[in-house]
Amino acid sequence: MGIEGTLIGCRVEIQTIVEKSTMDSIENALEPVPDENPQDTHEVTTMELAAQTTFAERAGRTQGRMWWGFVRLERKAHGCLVVQGWALGVAKAALLVIKLVVLGVLFYAAFWLALLLLFLVAAAWTVRTADWDDEPEPEWRTGADGFGLFDGGHPLHVRFF
Repeated sequence: MGIEGTLIGCRVEIQTIVEKSTMDSIENALEPVPDENPQDTHEVTTMELAAQTTFAERAGRTQGRMWWGFVRLERKAHGCLVVQGWALGVAKAALLVIKLVVLGVLFYAAFWLALLLLFLVAAAWTVRTADWDDEPEPEWRTGADGFGLFDGGHPLHVRFF
């Protein structure tokens, strides 16, 4: 008996096991389920399940589909490289290098975007806290000419006592 006979034998055994487990589950489903509380005679209403999915579920499913799409493309690329005559290890290493280069480029772009955002925040903070009034306001003080209203060291109105 060659490998073909072994594979056919395995398939028959697996098929038999699956058929037995399926028949057992069908028989269990057909048996009546006894009531847990036979004295309870009130009517039970069941809630219908909502068919709405949350945004998080949809986003997770979308990301999962994208991930498996990338895995499928990677397997196809690996297969194409092997068909072209590349060794299995070399093809796998080449794909790993490509993934690392792409990851490095993404980190590089993220770094510069974060730095740009940091400079924009610093500029906005500087603009917000800057004193745009270049001319000093006049103040009342005692100077060389006496007490009065001074504007940056020059008296505007000198009052002598």
